[in-house]
Amino acid sequence: MSRPARLTSLLRVAPTRWLQVGAVAVLWGRAWQHLWHDAPFRALLWHERIMSPLIELLGLDWQWWVRSAAVDHGIQTAIRITGVLYVLAGFVALFAHRPFTRKWRWLVGLAGFSLLLLAWMYWLEHWRHLAQFLEYALQVAFPLLLWRAMGATDGLRWTAAMSRGLRVAVALTFAAHGLYALGVYPVPGTFVKMTTNILPLSENGARTFLLLAGVMDQIVAMGIFLPFGKWRRALLLYAVVWGLLTAMARPVAWVYAHDLWHGLSLYLPMMVYRLPHAIGPLVLLLEELRPNPEAAEGQGHHPCHWMRWR
Repeated sequence: MSRPARLTSLLRVAPTRWLQVGAVAVLWGRAWQHLWHDAPFRALLWHERIMSPLIELLGLDWQWWVRSAAVDHGIQTAIRITGVLYVLAGFVALFAHRPFTRKWRWLVGLAGFSLLLLAWMYWLEHWRHLAQFLEYALQVAFPLLLWRAMGATDGLRWTAAMSRGLRVAVALTFAAHGLYALGVYPVPGTFVKMTTNILPLSENGARTFLLLAGVMDQIVAMGIFLPFGKWRRALLLYAVVWGLLTAMARPVAWVYAHDLWHGLSLYLPMMVYRLPHAIGPLVLLLEELRPNPEAAEGQGHHPCHWMRWR
């Protein structure tokens, strides 16, 4: 049976192209946040236990540091500068398949490290649950994997190790997100309100819905490593759909007609930088569905071991 035309078209898209799409989405979504809104830099820079030894080493008073308008302005400037970094790194990611961008590869790596630091700052700001840090795994992974792919001398390279790393990132993101829905950590009120804003459910109904979603998140996180091909592909397909729906949920739930511009400015980027939650499992699903040219020749090697995707 021939494959549907749309699936055939998707199979022709190289994994590194999806890496570019996901990296650009994360970087430009976060850039908008940093340039026009806020980021949790103060959670780190005003954290007394972490920062006070350094501040005192510089001969400054801690109370002055946390109360100074000049320091606050400097932090805001640092947030804006980080936004500019994400904009520039996003352009490098967009044209990563072009040879002229190779000398700017370091910008993508620096942006990936900055996203890791951002995840840590969110962890400091929100209850310091491990899941809070791990749920950013896919957003951090896309720029870092693209940085790795750009290291090849003859074009972007997708390897088996990168595929394994992406699979781990998908599992961490879904498992961590699901722990909140399951109630292992306190269920965020925003999860419940977002669900009732979108679906015709009561608060109790929304909590039950989130509980079921949390169970599925854990099944996905474990199931995508199992050797049962059909079940694994079914779970990856579910992850693609659920990842896309949860990304879209922010603007759908919170953007209102009477405050359209402000709502879109705040919540549309939240959707954009969450798109890797769908793109990550999509890459893995397409990889499993993609024909293996060498297997057809009897050599039995997985294409990720040898193929350089351009």
